[in-house]
Amino acid sequence: MRRVLSFGIASAVCACVLIAGCAKAPQQEATTAKAAMESAKTAGAPVFATAQFNAAQEMVNSALADIKAQDAKSAFARNYDKAKKLLVEATAAAEAAKAAVAANKAKISEEAKVLLDKAKATIEESKKMIEALAKKKNKNAAAFKTKLEAAAAALPADLSKVSDDALVATRDAIKNAVVSIEAVKASIEQLTVAKPVAKNKKKGKK
Repeated sequence: MRRVLSFGIASAVCACVLIAGCAKAPQQEATTAKAAMESAKTAGAPVFATAQFNAAQEMVNSALADIKAQDAKSAFARNYDKAKKLLVEATAAAEAAKAAVAANKAKISEEAKVLLDKAKATIEESKKMIEALAKKKNKNAAAFKTKLEAAAAALPADLSKVSDDALVATRDAIKNAVVSIEAVKASIEQLTVAKPVAKNKKKGKK
């Protein structure tokens, strides 16, 4: 009787060891993480929450790679704790990226608007200065006008018609255009200021 009882206990212990040793891959966590990533992607996270979305994607990739590595091991040597933790963290990161989309989109949109307004104002100021040079028959007026028009060509006609996917690129294009437009204006101002100084020097010599 004791032998039978001992055998039964030993069998139960072995069964527990086998169950504990055969770790299961975190399929549910993987499914949840992938769904969160897809939801964030649909919301526009790759564009408006790029860093957070990429971080989440890296965690998913690392988790899947670890699962693959664990699957290659013997059944009793597998440990999916790291992969499970990464997938849970990836899900949270993807959800955070999705939540950040609206605020980041609004911020970029506002930046683009401010830059566009600045560009338009600088263009108008530059045009008046070019017109003044043209009236004085300054030979540089035509060249400045051409440079100004080339820089202004990069500006969007209507920000409200810019798609979400193109908003960041449009903001950056406006930023570059502002630099070019301000450079043209600075050149005009330098020319305008340089002439009176040159005349004053001649008067001093006389």
